[in-house]
Amino acid sequence: MSFLKHYFLVGCLVLKASFLAAQTPIAQFSFTGAAGNEASFAPDAQPANGTLSNMGRGPGNTASSFGGAFSATNFPTGAINLTNYFSFTIQAQTGNFLTLTRIDLDETRSLTGIRDWEIRSSLDGFAAAIATFNVPDNSSTRTQTITLSGSFANLPSSTAVEFRIYGYTAEAAGGTWRIDNVRLFGAIGPPDLTPPTALSITPIAANQLQVLFSEAVSLATAQNTANYSLSGLGNPTAAVRDGGNPALVTLTLPSAMTDLQAYTLTVQNVQDVANNTMSTQNLNFTYFTPSTPSFRQVVINEIMADPTNANGVVGLPDAEYVELYNTTNRPINLNGWTLEGTGSATFPNVVIAPNGFVLVCLQADVSKLTPFGTVISWGTSGTLTNTGEELILRDNTNAVIDRFTYNDDMYRDARKKDGGWSLEQINPALSCSSATNWTASNNPLGGTPNAANSVLSTQPDQTIPALLRIEVLSANRLLVSFNEPMDFASLGNAANYALSGSIALSAALAQTSQLGVELQLAANLVAGVVYTLTINNLRDCSGNALRANTTAQTGLGVLPRFNEVVISEIFSDESPRIALPEAEFIELYNRTGQVIDLERCVLNDGSNKTLGKEILLPGEYAVVCAASNSALFQGYGKVISVSSLSLTNSGERVTLQNRNGGLVFSVTYSDTWYKNATKREGGWSLEMIDVNNPCGEIDNWAASTDPAGGTPAKRNSVAAARADLTAPVLQRVVALASDTLQVFFSEKMDSTSLANARYTLDPALVVQSVTVEMPDLKSVRLRLTTPIQPQARYTMRVANATDCSGNLIDAQSSAVFGLSEQAAPGDVVLNEVLFRPNTGGVRFIELYNNSNKFVNLRNWRMQRNRSGSLTSQVITTDNYVMAPQQYVTLTENGGNIKSNYPAAREETFLTTSVIAFADKDSVLIFNNNGQLMELFYYLDDYHFPLIDNNGQGVSLERISFTAPTNNRNSWQSAATRVSFATPGYANSQARGDAQSNTRIKIDPQVFTPDGDGLADFTTINYQLDQGGQVGNIWVYDDRGRMIKQLARNELLALQGFYTWDGTGDGGQLVPIGTYILVFEIFDLSGRKTTDRGIVVVGARF
Repeated sequence: MSFLKHYFLVGCLVLKASFLAAQTPIAQFSFTGAAGNEASFAPDAQPANGTLSNMGRGPGNTASSFGGAFSATNFPTGAINLTNYFSFTIQAQTGNFLTLTRIDLDETRSLTGIRDWEIRSSLDGFAAAIATFNVPDNSSTRTQTITLSGSFANLPSSTAVEFRIYGYTAEAAGGTWRIDNVRLFGAIGPPDLTPPTALSITPIAANQLQVLFSEAVSLATAQNTANYSLSGLGNPTAAVRDGGNPALVTLTLPSAMTDLQAYTLTVQNVQDVANNTMSTQNLNFTYFTPSTPSFRQVVINEIMADPTNANGVVGLPDAEYVELYNTTNRPINLNGWTLEGTGSATFPNVVIAPNGFVLVCLQADVSKLTPFGTVISWGTSGTLTNTGEELILRDNTNAVIDRFTYNDDMYRDARKKDGGWSLEQINPALSCSSATNWTASNNPLGGTPNAANSVLSTQPDQTIPALLRIEVLSANRLLVSFNEPMDFASLGNAANYALSGSIALSAALAQTSQLGVELQLAANLVAGVVYTLTINNLRDCSGNALRANTTAQTGLGVLPRFNEVVISEIFSDESPRIALPEAEFIELYNRTGQVIDLERCVLNDGSNKTLGKEILLPGEYAVVCAASNSALFQGYGKVISVSSLSLTNSGERVTLQNRNGGLVFSVTYSDTWYKNATKREGGWSLEMIDVNNPCGEIDNWAASTDPAGGTPAKRNSVAAARADLTAPVLQRVVALASDTLQVFFSEKMDSTSLANARYTLDPALVVQSVTVEMPDLKSVRLRLTTPIQPQARYTMRVANATDCSGNLIDAQSSAVFGLSEQAAPGDVVLNEVLFRPNTGGVRFIELYNNSNKFVNLRNWRMQRNRSGSLTSQVITTDNYVMAPQQYVTLTENGGNIKSNYPAAREETFLTTSVIAFADKDSVLIFNNNGQLMELFYYLDDYHFPLIDNNGQGVSLERISFTAPTNNRNSWQSAATRVSFATPGYANSQARGDAQSNTRIKIDPQVFTPDGDGLADFTTINYQLDQGGQVGNIWVYDDRGRMIKQLARNELLALQGFYTWDGTGDGGQLVPIGTYILVFEIFDLSGRKTTDRGIVVVGARF
């Protein structure tokens, strides 16, 4: 083991630039692309401020081929021959001086090549060898270093130095020898007149020191022991200059140094290779006895994982970093250490002082952080994960010195979590650290790199540890987790744990993180059974004892089946916040008496989310939320995290399947289920009323009444018994194709009963197969053996089918169906509209199929035209077929319509979003091909003038299916006796088509305009023998006064009608009495005819 790990000078000195430069070649021959036999070969580049010749050979050599090197043969088999060499010349340019400190080169011989070589220079006329080398008897490549003396320092530009490399004692004249990578070290520039200085001292043993100088020093002065003196010990017994680094000298002391003793080394009279003599220099240091750092003597103390937020940095540079802190009173050398979780580089020879700091960062960011103190690099790549990861600090023996797993929940501040702020350790002196010992920095800059943490506290840990959870790893293995690191010995003592059911423990294996223990059982757990684990005698790292007889329940779960686990609460609209965390969640509830295994169950809210290793105890609730929000719900109960959760505010389908794909639960919620306009706006959850009626839909859900806005992971605030006692109804049948039917029911059905039910068709057809539509369970698909016929009418009845609660369908329940046909204009008419609902009410549009066709409304659209601005809404994307003479009520909340208009026919409700229409808007209905079916120009004054509140809560009814849609005479306010609307059934103001052979007919002749739906208006029907005629209609009282003009110069159709509602031109109701209707008709030729009729306005008493 190298002692460099243990001994060092307190503080690091920076090498002066000239010494650093000496470590880089000033010129070199790489021989890239060389064939080996060139007469000469150029250097890689000319040195700055100097010139370097090509590499050449002596006249006694013969060139030989060898790629990527410079090669020769014909070396002497005996002593040196001065004509056999490789050579090159280097010289400073005018005004500069050349200093050479060493030459490195690679050399290789063939098996019959030279055995010796040496290098000489022109400074002494090639008289003496600068260095001599013996070559082993092999063909391996060797790297050799030639250290040059002070003779090669400060050479003027007039002195050119030629070096010759002689090879001799070849085993055969034909043997080859080649050189490669010839590198020259030194400097070319102004003369070196700067004396050397001692940069640092590194103890490498108790009786040895290494002194590093700022540049190469001369051999004689460097190895003169009289030039060194250590306080208390005197001169060293030996001083040796390093063979590879002429700036490094090792001193051997007369006796060992004393631990924790301060010393002063005096260095004097040492010269560099240019003969510059240093001044006397005193270097102070403290010696420490070698010691091996143990766990958490150096700690991960601060983490800047996300240096920027949306506004940039807070105050520190844009650089990720990890801060290390030395908790001891001894310096520690980090040489060879690593930080896993960042880059792969090992740390350099850097010292972290007692109670000192070091920053570790990306190489590119070192310069950004250097102003804060000592910085080292984790490499040229690697980043910290913003959301968290594990970091492990290892020493050069790979021993773990500290490990910590951070996450962005530790910020405990949503603003700081977004970036620009570091995570700081609160108490670095704790023997083990957990999430509770970390939080976001409070420093205004965003962090405290290389300084005491802003949240620093030396308060001892006096918090009692807590049991977090028990995870069933297998039938005979449990993983028990705690909220902080525990004492390793007590954690791994099997005697501290007891499991109910007489199951003994065979082993307790403590985790290296000390946050958990694996309990190995002597017998297997029984699936579905609840077990109780009791824990005693456990302590955390600081000695705080876990509460005596701490217990928790667990078990080996069974696979959930249909409706065994239900979604019992949905929080889809978290804003505005009432009191719950502002984050979406779904609540699960175990309805059974068994432990349920949720592992790999799939929750779908539009995309699949796979649940982790989780169980639900009998009667237990769990909150399911996005992982990013899990910390927000920790105080509420069990929390299950998924990758994300995105619930639609207005409603969507959410399903839960077990890991085999079997349906466990499905719900298609809607914001109409709140039944409360205020709570529907957000901040309140939807809660299931009766968890034992899991198939109940809108009737079994309501807005939470808890003051917090919801009840995550606990009994619902609206919980009550609400059993389903209502028999299901066959709702409708759609012919998807001539041999395929889809049968719809009014509620969720039992899938087995649907598969085995009896489906009877009239005229008779045979059902070949039944497929239950999952996951809604509200319809089946029937495949027929014989296709149904076009334009034929069929009736279906279903027997022996039950809903989820076991209620049997009425055997007389039936539905009419047939193959759908494309509708033409007039086939489906706009029959009733409610655009101004009562406060808290909803809008509706009623359509009527006035044809003998079955019409599919799939992909039909309603559209609003408001002064040229168009708003469209698809009515339905499902197959919804209207039978002949069928009503359909389009509304977003059928329950609301039913509560406001009790006579409404629920079976006609089609849930869809109804566009808001207002006065002077146009209502347009288009079929699936984009063809205009209906156009209605809506006016508020179409309502009966005496209706209160401008018709609020009152529908407009069409008085005849064949009446022109866009004609005010075709519409009347709904009658009082039907509560002002007739959604899904015959209009209160409906009139049959007048059949008459006379030109003018008034029907009825006596009417009572009191809004009760009985003769509230009269109709003036006409029938002409030719077109192109114009009409005027006046109403006179019995005194001959004109009361109202119903038509003014209007172009008349061949047949049509007008209505009078008993009001005058001022909108007031006329008195009871007899009135005369005058109908004047004339054509363009001037011919005029006049018809008169009597009508009586009456009243009911």
